[in-house]
Amino acid sequence: MSTSKHESNDLNLEKKHFRAKKTTEGGRCLAPYKPYSQQSCSYRFQAYKQALDERTVYNGDKYKSVGAGKKKIVLIFHRKPAKGEKRWHRKSVDVPKPEAWDVSETSTNFQRSCNKPYWFEAHHIIPHSQLKTAVASVGSGKPNGYKMQLVVRRGLLDEGYNLNHKMNMFILPMATEVAQALRLPKHLGSPSHQDHPRYNQHVESKLSKFFDPVLESKSEHQQKIKYKPVKEKLEKLSKRLRAKIKQLGKKLWATRDDVSVNDINPIKKKKGVESVNV
Repeated sequence: MSTSKHESNDLNLEKKHFRAKKTTEGGRCLAPYKPYSQQSCSYRFQAYKQALDERTVYNGDKYKSVGAGKKKIVLIFHRKPAKGEKRWHRKSVDVPKPEAWDVSETSTNFQRSCNKPYWFEAHHIIPHSQLKTAVASVGSGKPNGYKMQLVVRRGLLDEGYNLNHKMNMFILPMATEVAQALRLPKHLGSPSHQDHPRYNQHVESKLSKFFDPVLESKSEHQQKIKYKPVKEKLEKLSKRLRAKIKQLGKKLWATRDDVSVNDINPIKKKKGVESVNV
């Protein structure tokens, strides 16, 4: 049987990676897999499933403030840009009727199209780049450093860690109007941005000590390195950051007119502007 590029990538270690079909559980994966499909590696599928578990975050009367008193509202939407064009455009859409923007098993919202019902993105709470950096720190400065990184990745996969599991995914809006209505931070600071560097730095600081048990095991020449505690720390961090992202939105939207996940790690604390620390 042929092996996909996703599975054969060194980051996933072909023989350790496992893709569970039609379920969120049982997968082992350490690299992002963007296409929407009903399998454990698809972070968009996992994010949708997590949203179903937390539908009260998105459903009910959450959107009543969007375009209140109007029939139409102009929002930003994603598009595939031609060379030199922006990746987004503005479009006039109907003000949402009750349940039109809800997440549910009976609608196609938050699944294959990132623009349905509005522009949203599936946020990795622990981003891939930060996990990769933390793993790389184990072998940093050592002659066999890359081999050590692969050993660590193998250990995480053996324990069943899945970077793309719904526990580590969070659907976040891109439009200010929607984010403010939901009291959630926007995924990115602006629609032209591709990343959230201050958020990444914050997570990286939390991950910096996670792999110390692995280093200690190696320094003490233990035959069996224990990766289960590392996996448990990663999963607990995802849960803790999820709660703090929600807290961030509720707290900052009360006093500000723009909030994104970058604000979890403010540039500096200004008088009259509150920040949230994890």
